[in-house]
Amino acid sequence: MKNLHIKNYLNFGIGKKILALCLVFCIILPILVGGIAYYIAIGVMNQETKINLINQVSSTKILTSNIDKISQKSQDKNAVIEILKQQIRDTSVGTTGYMYVLNSEGILQAHPNLEGESVAQYDFIQEILKEKEGYIKYVWEGRDKVVAYAYYEPFDWIIASGSYLDEFERPL
Repeated sequence: MKNLHIKNYLNFGIGKKILALCLVFCIILPILVGGIAYYIAIGVMNQETKINLINQVSSTKILTSNIDKISQKSQDKNAVIEILKQQIRDTSVGTTGYMYVLNSEGILQAHPNLEGESVAQYDFIQEILKEKEGYIKYVWEGRDKVVAYAYYEPFDWIIASGSYLDEFERPL
């Protein structure tokens, strides 16, 4: 039976053989190339996301340092720092992400909803507290989330910026 199919194929005219080869190269090859290109593009986007988050945290750390210098000369240092914390709270990242600040004990110093609460019980927070500066990817509520963070020692602040990874992978 198997030999019959091979013989039937061999008996096809040149036109049908060329058509069969064209179908293979016009369907299978583009799917293969497209798949490879997709995975390369995702890798590039993930790297760009990491760079953008790190840059955002670095800029906020520089701003914090400048605000710290200004607050040293201010009559009301706490009011100046509160302005900075409000700026951090108001910063959105991606679609649903945000910036936040925690101290070395894992207590949120600035956060859109949980300020003053401890988040030290989470494994990814433990890594952030240990490393104090870097980039982390973890699963939150079934989705990959990414956070870049940097330490500002004079305030004992770990400044963090993050969002769900898929928010950076969506088409514009």
